[in-house]
Amino acid sequence: MFRSSCGPKPSSGSESNCAVSLVDRDGELAELGRWLRRRPADSAGLCVIEGPALCGKTALLEAACAEARRMGIGVLTVRGSVCGVGYAEELGEFGAREPGEQARRLVAAATRSLLLAVDETDLLAPESQVFVREVVRLTHTGRIRVLLTGVSAATVPSIVDELRELAAGWAERVRVRPLGRAAVAELARARVPGPRADALAEAIHPITGGNPGLTLAMLDEAAAAIGRDPDAPDGPPSAGLARRLREHTSREVMNLVEAVAVLDAQCTPERLWNVLEKDAEYVSHVAGQAIASGIVRPDMTLHPYLRDAVLWSTHPAGLRSLRLRAAQVLHEQGVPAWEIAPYLHEAGIAPQPWAGGVLYEAAEHASRLGRHRLAVQLLESASFWGSGPDLREEAGVRITDMVWWMDPALTAPRLRRLAAAASDGTFKPGSLARLSRHLARHGEMAQASDMLRLAEPAPGRGNAVGAVSPGDALGAADVRAEVQRTLSGLWLRHLFPDACPDAPAPDDQPHPQLIAEGFSWLSSAQRLSWLLAPGVQCSDAPNSGPRPTGSADSAGSAKAVKDAEAAVTCAEEILQSANFDYSSLEPMLVALFCLMATGRLDPRAPWYAALADNAALADNERMPLPLASMLSVAEAVAAWWKGDLVAAQTAVRRGFERWDADRWGVLAGLPRGLSALMLTEQGRFEEAAAQLARPMTEADLASPYGLVYLRARGRFRLATGALRAAVADFRSCGAILTAWGMEMPGLVPWRLDLAEALLKLEEYAEAAELIDEQLAFSPDSNTRARGIGLRLRVATVPPGERALACRKSIAVLQSCGDELEYARALGQLAQIYKHTGDLAGGRKTMRLAEKTARGCGAQWALAEMSGGSQARRKVPPPAARRDGRSLTPAEWNVARMAAQGYTNREIAESLYVTASTIEQHLTRIYRKFDIRRRAEIGAIVESRGAPDHTPAEIQDVA
Repeated sequence: MFRSSCGPKPSSGSESNCAVSLVDRDGELAELGRWLRRRPADSAGLCVIEGPALCGKTALLEAACAEARRMGIGVLTVRGSVCGVGYAEELGEFGAREPGEQARRLVAAATRSLLLAVDETDLLAPESQVFVREVVRLTHTGRIRVLLTGVSAATVPSIVDELRELAAGWAERVRVRPLGRAAVAELARARVPGPRADALAEAIHPITGGNPGLTLAMLDEAAAAIGRDPDAPDGPPSAGLARRLREHTSREVMNLVEAVAVLDAQCTPERLWNVLEKDAEYVSHVAGQAIASGIVRPDMTLHPYLRDAVLWSTHPAGLRSLRLRAAQVLHEQGVPAWEIAPYLHEAGIAPQPWAGGVLYEAAEHASRLGRHRLAVQLLESASFWGSGPDLREEAGVRITDMVWWMDPALTAPRLRRLAAAASDGTFKPGSLARLSRHLARHGEMAQASDMLRLAEPAPGRGNAVGAVSPGDALGAADVRAEVQRTLSGLWLRHLFPDACPDAPAPDDQPHPQLIAEGFSWLSSAQRLSWLLAPGVQCSDAPNSGPRPTGSADSAGSAKAVKDAEAAVTCAEEILQSANFDYSSLEPMLVALFCLMATGRLDPRAPWYAALADNAALADNERMPLPLASMLSVAEAVAAWWKGDLVAAQTAVRRGFERWDADRWGVLAGLPRGLSALMLTEQGRFEEAAAQLARPMTEADLASPYGLVYLRARGRFRLATGALRAAVADFRSCGAILTAWGMEMPGLVPWRLDLAEALLKLEEYAEAAELIDEQLAFSPDSNTRARGIGLRLRVATVPPGERALACRKSIAVLQSCGDELEYARALGQLAQIYKHTGDLAGGRKTMRLAEKTARGCGAQWALAEMSGGSQARRKVPPPAARRDGRSLTPAEWNVARMAAQGYTNREIAESLYVTASTIEQHLTRIYRKFDIRRRAEIGAIVESRGAPDHTPAEIQDVA
């Protein structure tokens, strides 16, 4: 619009804004002042304030106009607008309607020097351009000078260039520089008082590149935010930045900026041409303006914060169209799928025929990188937008794989739909094999076996990896299918040994191409599936009849030892070489279970440390949740084998926190059983009973994981006195494992458990036979199972040999580091010393046993040592006792410890009373039973047994 020098002055607020916009502009103001002070005849008639958009050219022009007014120069202003306001309506004062004639009349009528100030020259309406051209042409008359603002770095001719030519070399140029960091800090301090200004300036300057308009927009919004909330963070705002950018930037530049924001790292000039569907010259011209303004970097990218602001403020429909266009351009140029997929995913639609395949391939890439949540999102899009049923079905199965990796509880609804759809025979073999693994985990044994049989290849190709001739080349689909069938056979055979799905023979070797494809651990997994249950009854294993429960010849024991060693080797090879991906998850779980079951888990192994470090990282997507949870269980087992019951219970609880019981499926028997075992050993019987309250299903009992739970129930019954019920549980464990041809001494040493229960029932012959069978499996090793077996064997040897036999068990248990079983063996040795008359040795050994057991938190073992709980003899009924001669709880505790050889002082320290109190208790005991010597107390304790006191009272004393 036009405004004469006698028009209204700017408001005080505008003056303030202008002053702030002139920070760091002393050089430019000086140049403009010199130009204005020259005589018209001695100076150029045209001056251009040149700089990028939003760099403060308008503030400089307004300052020059103010200076001209002070010098008595008349000022007329013309402002361009992104709205393209017409010119004719703005010059009614001079009467003419043709712009050129209007300009000539204006110059002719001037009686003093005039300054025509033209702001946003590149945005002038066509009529305004005609007017300004004519005025510039007449500047040689000396009556009028023209001051323009224009965009620099234009690569094609513009109106400003045309006006320079009209001035015939009389044009001067004032270049506007970006603001430096110090200037931005000064502006920040004017807007945001206090120490926060400098921090805000440091955050804003890299985003705006010193562009004054963008800088002021961000500072204004930051000041408003801090005014509303003084505790607001110092991060730069975005709404004001986006608004200022769109208000003061041409539509052409904004279109380019939006395309650059969408393409981001993929932005090149050629791709911009194609996305914008403009020619190279046009894009080069507009890009030059955007780069000069500081909005776009020279490498054709935006600052991430500025990019977010642009994307946030772009209309959703336009943004979607740009993303789809970018995806199309990148696809046509052969860009990898994982670099195209984000554009389709962010667009929310993928209507192109090729989009489903790109999304699926990108999901596979994300999965390999461990970004499983992104992989699931891409697979969901591929499943929805896929162009064929094969792609949609495969995407559905892969989603199930990924969800099982992250949150197995969510697989059940999807699995039911996929299993129903798979029955029509349209699923690929690899997909069917993977579905069978998921079904097996949910306890669907029959359906899982049927699904795996459907995955068998066509007749003539064999039914396993090993059946394919090494000379035959495998296609990519063949490789994937063969691997999936082998892994599913391993998983089903592991979870349900008696189901025995068809699997490769143990001596078959994988096809060489599979090794080259990165499955070097596949042969170990294939062997492991047979080594874990070599004697299971299968239709294709003719000489594998079940061994009778409780029998094991030397040849069978030797073979079992050899198989266990081979299984441990295979398991460690898998854990050392397998990567974190959906193909190796189940083999790694089987390998971990194998090491726990054989009692050979070593937390010092390098593979264990690597897995534990990954599991400890919060939100580590590369570590599958099932594997992280199983590692927590492995940590619990390792702590249990060392006798650290509290640490073991904590680790099991951590496994449940990562992966609650419903998510474990048929694998839940392992953590549930371990938890119940730890609670039982700690004497927390009510909590153990609650853990064991859940009934076992048929699928649980058909899996090795369920046997850990069954064993825990037997141990609980043993601890609480239900000896016959405990024997039944242990015999069931033995019968099932024998039918499978399996040994699990690390988790389910059923012979030792059964022998312990039989010893309490005084059935020594069968107990001795079971112990000898167990010892035959580890004749020369210092294993935990062997140490426990030697401890139990003590009760079956002649009394004169018991001390030596007990010392042997102590040596083995001390060597393997099991503090709990070591404490039990010490307690047993202390009793032997007592019965042989070595009271001092018994007392000393018992103190060490109780101290060790107390350090383990083993209240059950402590109660057994003290003669309490279920380990003591049955309490005689009250009627059998003589009136007046029963012992109080305090007297009974003193009598028991005195009989074990403790001194009065030691008893006092143990019971936290004075020695005088102990003497008084002993005096009353002597009077009640008419005895005179301390040695006679032992006979009283042996003949009468423990009084009717609660276990809690006894535990308090212990």
